[in-house]
Amino acid sequence: MTTTPATTCIYCNEYKKFTDEHIFPAGMGGDDKDYLLKNLVCCDCNTQVFSPLEAQLMRNSPFAMGRLQFQPTGRTRGNKAKPPEFNPSRCVVVDDNGVISEAHITAGFKTLILPQLQIFNNNIEIGGSNNHEINSFINELKISLGSSVSVIVKRSNEIDIYYEVSKYEWNGHDYIKTNDDVYPKPPKGIWFENLGNNQDLNDGHPRLFKRLKGQIVIKLSRTAEISDFLSKVRRTLPQISEDSQRKEKELKNPLVNVGMKVEITKVFRAIAKIGVNFACHEYGDNTVRQASFRTIKEYILRGVGDSPVIDIPEIKELLSQEKRKIHLAILYPQIIGSQNFLLFILQIYGGGVLLINLTNDFQQSLIFEPVVYEIDYSNNKVNRSLLHEYLHTLINQSH
Repeated sequence: MTTTPATTCIYCNEYKKFTDEHIFPAGMGGDDKDYLLKNLVCCDCNTQVFSPLEAQLMRNSPFAMGRLQFQPTGRTRGNKAKPPEFNPSRCVVVDDNGVISEAHITAGFKTLILPQLQIFNNNIEIGGSNNHEINSFINELKISLGSSVSVIVKRSNEIDIYYEVSKYEWNGHDYIKTNDDVYPKPPKGIWFENLGNNQDLNDGHPRLFKRLKGQIVIKLSRTAEISDFLSKVRRTLPQISEDSQRKEKELKNPLVNVGMKVEITKVFRAIAKIGVNFACHEYGDNTVRQASFRTIKEYILRGVGDSPVIDIPEIKELLSQEKRKIHLAILYPQIIGSQNFLLFILQIYGGGVLLINLTNDFQQSLIFEPVVYEIDYSNNKVNRSLLHEYLHTLINQSH
């Protein structure tokens, strides 16, 4: 449908610079040039609001697990297609001996043991997925554990995020804590994370490890243990460097423990935004500028109001017959009582089906048949069909 020229953003209704908005997130297979909103969404809404919402949806939600399992690559930038990112708050593996190690899950649920150093009964052991990464980690520790070390603790309150930074100075035998400070942005240093209950060691032994993106993290039960731990590691580094024995770990069927701090409201806001995007593409921007869309747009932009997302088991049962590797997005005009509503139905990676009411009273003729969008996430192609056409395809799949 041809879109009328717009002077304001369809979401915030302000005069700002426009950027192209993918109707369906590019990182989840929606990087189809025919499905972009052009000159309709401002840069501020796109980058400051939508990007964090989509990151939560794609990298730290139950849908992120489906993305890892089924989608081989994320968004293609230039000539390179990177694997999907996954950012859980916790990812560890347990080996046959019950030893817990830091890990990272990549596309296809492949588990990588991160390069790390652990203390077992006062003995230091080092391990990882391959010797090259282990040796690189050791060399990096030699630089990081210098005459002065900054240890960073991320904190937050109701207003903002800040960083507590403690400095430790080397006196020839031990690291001595010299001062604490607070920064609005993190400086270079080693990150601290809580290990958990040190009595039962449910979270493993004290350790130092390197994340896939390069951050070095120290994981202890209390910040009071930092000085002793870093001192022991520094004193032992020369011996570790000379030791040719490395513990490469390649677990065939690892027991993986993943923890996610899911901000579910952000996930639902991202899904609602996808619905409004499809409505704009299908019916035109004048339609989504109607007052009936004001409530859902307030929810998307600011998280104001109750969640409009509900699970519909009956629809889930119907769409469970879909065997292709696609997402499904459906715009479904509906009369409920004396009012017109526009419902949005979404199924991601063949999982649960969510339904959102996009409008309070949809001022659009309901002669339109429901529309189905099939998102082929492996090939970044979107296909549109009417509901009766899609159901015919669905029936043929079962025969």
